Amino acid sequence: EEITSGTMVKIKLSNTMRDAVNAAANANRNIALLIEENPIEVDLKRITTERGIYDKAVTELMQLKTSAAGASLLKRVAEVRQKTGPLIDEMQNLAKNQRNLEGTTLWRDKLRPEELKWQAMLEDMVKLQEADAMTETEAAREAVACGAALAIGDADDLVARVNALLSDVESRQRMGEAGRAFAER
Repeated sequence: EEITSGTMVKIKLSNTMRDAVNAAANANRNIALLIEENPIEVDLKRITTERGIYDKAVTELMQLKTSAAGASLLKRVAEVRQKTGPLIDEMQNLAKNQRNLEGTTLWRDKLRPEELKWQAMLEDMVKLQEADAMTETEAAREAVACGAALAIGDADDLVARVNALLSDVESRQRMGEAGRAFAER
């Protein structure tokens, strides 16, 4: 349960990152296409908010243990984030200075393609986390099925099962052997 709970946190953080990038990308599009100052200011604030949400989720996700594939994907996502950040800043400056044609061109030719890469990578990250969750859940079920682990219902059940194992040497040995066999697979 603890393993799948940790993976669910990763899925949630990956979804948060994806949603923040999507919202910021929509705001970037709006800035590129709008010419009125008030709506642009709203979207500028939205981008700042979404960047904060994204950065917080990234920080939390990086503190969690992840697979080699997950670490590689996080690294690539960070590289796209670094490349995209200055483009967003430049587009915002163009919008603030009413240089709409330049901002629209920047968005269309440079920023939007990078945003699409970023969004695709975040979709891949969500899929990877979901696949990891399925793998971990299946491994936990297999460990219980072969006797390498026990399914625990609640704290009272845990206490009862630990006490039972403590008082039964043969059960502990069987569980230990099953655990070693399971780990060697």
